Amino acid sequence: MRKRLIHILFIIGFLISGCTSDSIEYEKALKEEAEMIPDQVASKVEVVFFDSVWTKATMTASRAEISNDKNTTELIGNVELEYFSKQSGKRLSILYADKAIIYDLTKDMEAIGNVRVVSDSANTKLETTLLKWNNEKRIIYTEEFITLTTPHEIIKSYGFESDLSLSHYKFYKVSGIKQ
Repeated sequence: MRKRLIHILFIIGFLISGCTSDSIEYEKALKEEAEMIPDQVASKVEVVFFDSVWTKATMTASRAEISNDKNTTELIGNVELEYFSKQSGKRLSILYADKAIIYDLTKDMEAIGNVRVVSDSANTKLETTLLKWNNEKRIIYTEEFITLTTPHEIIKSYGFESDLSLSHYKFYKVSGIKQ
């Protein structure tokens, strides 16, 4: 009888622990799903960034998703960012990408997918798959493969760093130059 009671208690304990494990997994899945849902969503987004009377930049995208818990803003589809000169007010460059993630606390950014930067002032074009903006250092950079086309040459490299106007740049691992 005692053996049977221990056996029944063991089975009940096993079943209870199984139910608890399932409910924990279910709660975990619900939490992960809730974290994926943005707090705010907007379509056909246009934003203008000002500093006093100077227009710093304009941004457009097909969709924007703001996630407060991640402190991110994701721009999805037809992302365009235009940067303007503080001195002249003229456009310095324009960035195109499939997607961009802005880290709200630092104002750093990642542009992802079919990334192109065209500099009006330097008449230069940059192409890559991933480009990052470091707001504190005021530079764009990547470790990915890039192609930089200037009026005089085409440079291919893994890794790149530059200012927004593409006039002062560094390459990390040049793989080809065509003049």
